[in-house]
Amino acid sequence: MAKLIQILVVVFFFAASSCAATDSSSHFTKCTEVISFYLQDLFFPTPGVNVTTAIVLPGTNNATMFGMVAIIDDKLTEGPSIDSKLVGRAKGILAFDSISNISLLASITLELEGRDGNINLLGQNRAPDPQREISIVGGSGEFRFVQGFATLRTHSLEPYGAKIFWQLHVIKLWDCLFNSQV
Repeated sequence: MAKLIQILVVVFFFAASSCAATDSSSHFTKCTEVISFYLQDLFFPTPGVNVTTAIVLPGTNNATMFGMVAIIDDKLTEGPSIDSKLVGRAKGILAFDSISNISLLASITLELEGRDGNINLLGQNRAPDPQREISIVGGSGEFRFVQGFATLRTHSLEPYGAKIFWQLHVIKLWDCLFNSQV
């Protein structure tokens, strides 16, 4: 175990020194990315609108929906209109996990159009807060070894659901550490 830690420390310092030898501002922009979109959460049946949230376990507390579990397959759009250009889908599980306030434990995979891979998020979403953060915990394909966070703001509540503005702050660790000379 000690040998593994020594190797990781050497690799880290090698990568850090090669980053310092390059223009750090241009290097930083190559390994970070900000991605913005609107999540169209459609959970109330409405004529002409396909529901994209399925409640698989009802809650035990009507005020906070504690215990409710939902599965999502929501549209991600470029703008707030439901007819705006599709940029991806959010798929995952939401579990209402608080007796005292409306709070969701979110496990979500983002599939972005035209991108090779997915971004995985996990965290607490206190829906009534004006702005929330959820951790980016990994990904696949071009998003392998990513970290970061997503900020969420409710744009509007509609008769059929909610429109939520997301802004992802993605750090591509692989690009930062091993592709610093690119």
